[in-house]
Amino acid sequence: MAKEKLLIDKTELVAADLHIKKPRVLNLTYDKITGIYFEPAEVRFLVFLKKKTDRIRVAYRGQPMNQPLYFLRSEEGDARFEQYMAGLRKFAWDNQIPLTDQLSSGQA
Repeated sequence: MAKEKLLIDKTELVAADLHIKKPRVLNLTYDKITGIYFEPAEVRFLVFLKKKTDRIRVAYRGQPMNQPLYFLRSEEGDARFEQYMAGLRKFAWDNQIPLTDQLSSGQA
């Protein structure tokens, strides 16, 4: 299983963004984050095949165009994904960041 890619502090997220050509580590303070979204997604794993999964997407100021930070349940595993969701819920509540959860409302 993959190593943890998201560390949640009181006022900061430290995340490894591995979904771009040059992987990088992001230090995002709460004032840079514009929204956190829990949503269903379709991921292309071969040229024409798609797989349904869940995604955590973090939108932030200064992000490259069309490249938000995201984590997929299929890549992280159920336990770690649930841990990320719980930590991000608390982080969003404590720092007054908008959070949209489309997974728990049964819209998946």
